[in-house]
Amino acid sequence: MAMARTGRSGRLERIARLRAVDRLRAAESVATSGEQFDRLALLAERSRQLVNDYDSPEKSVTGGMLTSHLAFRGQLAALSHRTRDDAREAERRVEAARGDLAAADRRSEIVDERLRIERRNQFAAAERKDWHGT
Repeated sequence: MAMARTGRSGRLERIARLRAVDRLRAAESVATSGEQFDRLALLAERSRQLVNDYDSPEKSVTGGMLTSHLAFRGQLAALSHRTRDDAREAERRVEAARGDLAAADRRSEIVDERLRIERRNQFAAAERKDWHGT
């Protein structure tokens, strides 16, 4: 009977270690996706500023210069939109990673609680046992 408890406790300890690894991976994913989002958000802001800087074509003297200016501005605007979309997608990945981390935390807490209960039950059973055979 004691072997079954030890076996159950051992399994719970292995599961707890696996849950800790899952939680660590989820935390790493949050950090990585957060860094990527930060970089993309900064890039999106900078590209938006560049587009704004090219909003006024007053310095264009000829029609050719104006055409070139507007074409360049259009390409900058397209880049800015793509960067902003990439930043939004990165933000969604951050939120998903945070959800995964919260789920990993919950699973880890559940296993840790089961392990505490199992250890408490084993301790109580050991206290009830007649160790001297009397």
